[in-house]
Amino acid sequence: SPISGGRGGTSVVYGADGDPNDAIDDELVGAVMGLRDINMVGGGWMRLTIGGGGILETLKVSATYTITSDDDADFADGLQPSAVGVRSYTETVVPGFGYPYPRRLSRNDVYLKLDSPLKTGKTYTITLVDGATTGRREWTLTYSDDVTLNPHLKVNQEGYLPASKDKLVFLGAWMGSAGTLIFDDPPTECVVVATHTGESVLTAPITLRHAAGTEDEGAFPAWSKPGADFSREDVYTCDISALQDEGEYFVRIPGMGRSYAFKIDADVYQRAFRVAMRGLFYQRAGQAFDETNSAYRREAGHVEPVRIPYMDDKSIIGGHYDAGDYNPRAHYEVVYDLMMVYDLYAAKFYDGQLDIPEKANG
Repeated sequence: SPISGGRGGTSVVYGADGDPNDAIDDELVGAVMGLRDINMVGGGWMRLTIGGGGILETLKVSATYTITSDDDADFADGLQPSAVGVRSYTETVVPGFGYPYPRRLSRNDVYLKLDSPLKTGKTYTITLVDGATTGRREWTLTYSDDVTLNPHLKVNQEGYLPASKDKLVFLGAWMGSAGTLIFDDPPTECVVVATHTGESVLTAPITLRHAAGTEDEGAFPAWSKPGADFSREDVYTCDISALQDEGEYFVRIPGMGRSYAFKIDADVYQRAFRVAMRGLFYQRAGQAFDETNSAYRREAGHVEPVRIPYMDDKSIIGGHYDAGDYNPRAHYEVVYDLMMVYDLYAAKFYDGQLDIPEKANG
């Protein structure tokens, strides 16, 4: 971060099966740069994900998109959306060419309003006109509430503790240039489905929690101070707290697709804990990755004393690579928070629990 003044890392796309030695061919480039996925949104809207090859001005035009189907008579002659919304943002910064790195690749979330709904079991093909993107321009899907993902049907993707009294699912979307998702006929219930059996295990009502434009979000309203409208969404809530049986589930709403899968488990936050701890370990500058199972290798950095004038010329060794230095105290707060968790729940942590060099030593 001292080099870039902002995000200090970016993503790397490997071959189709994740092997860094795979050749990056035209098919892979087309998949990354063009039409990547199609998801449901609700209220007659669907979302297309288009990579950095998308031409923004063309993506904003309804005539760019045609949806056809041999299964559904409403789409037999090709249907174009009645409205389009685009949310475009930087996905990858290309290093070089002078700071602040003017060459960037965008991700484009394109929202299409359809006057005829997709029907369960029917197959549809979405085609973009020539020139809409330098990458893939066609996608075929068979719609199903149990299969087609709705990323705006929001769950805790790590999961929930069985005894938790607050297991909430949220529904809402802000669609870029199309604004807030407004339901002409809001949904009334959600259904929880067991992933491995397909069995519906719980049905719960949906209620409006927050209306877009209402400044009631955040901690401040509780202190009688002005709140905020962080989401810019009409936020609907489905309370599934009655679900306590351990297992893997997803939530579906008829005609709106399904959520990501989540787990109910007493150890559901173990993975989050380990990922967070490994992240802190990887950011440690004065530490090599020897004596770990890490797939990556790195020599210890900043092992020679560096004299810092504004710190009374104390020798500084090591450090953390997340140091943006806008507020050095933030690094100590991490330690405080970790030690507080240990003080509260010491039995949850034990020597040798983490894959770091100073383990199993008492």
